[in-house]
Amino acid sequence: DYYMGVNPEVCEAAKRESGYSDRVFLCHPFGTLKDDPPLSRKDFGIPEGMPVILMLARMHREKGVDLLLCAALKLNAFLLLAGTGPELESYRELAKRLGIESRVCFAGWRSDRSALLGIADVLAMPSRRETFGAVMVEAWGRKVPVVASKTPGPRQYIEHGVNGLLHEIDSADDLAKNLEAVLKDNALRDQIVAGGTHTYESQFSKEVVVSNLLKTYEEIIRRGIPA
Repeated sequence: DYYMGVNPEVCEAAKRESGYSDRVFLCHPFGTLKDDPPLSRKDFGIPEGMPVILMLARMHREKGVDLLLCAALKLNAFLLLAGTGPELESYRELAKRLGIESRVCFAGWRSDRSALLGIADVLAMPSRRETFGAVMVEAWGRKVPVVASKTPGPRQYIEHGVNGLLHEIDSADDLAKNLEAVLKDNALRDQIVAGGTHTYESQFSKEVVVSNLLKTYEEIIRRGIPA
């Protein structure tokens, strides 16, 4: 009888496909993470003083892991890749071929995202396809700057230079440029962290999301089953 979408693009698709624009509601997931026991960079073999680029994703081509590995050739940084998937071994081999295996840790499946974000200097989302990207919101909630591709999810919420940086899809060079900017320009970093925090608090905190859900349910109940 009614439809809920997690972002504006999904809502527009629901309106278009259902033909009922007045029955579609935008209801975000929230990005509030539980606190995890803290981690040390030494736990992952990260050299002292080296910045950490974190990626939380399936090891799958659509997530653009290979793009991040290639971008690392132009960066003096350590890659912490958390996740598993069908392309994991091929990415291990790619890291070896590129000669960067000493600067990459494939951490496997992890449930302690909050702790991982706690040791990250930047979160990378180089996806070739991304409908929403919950880790983007989780990073904002933990005051970690976000660098993401111009896929539908991120581009609906990231304003370039305000609450994150956006790069062209499938471009390792553009990705590297944005990551380097965040790691080297403290003023830019502080600006997009502040912008990300504002976006999180105004749209994705647990309190805001639950309040919006309750209002949506109340409106649906008020309307009842459509004639």
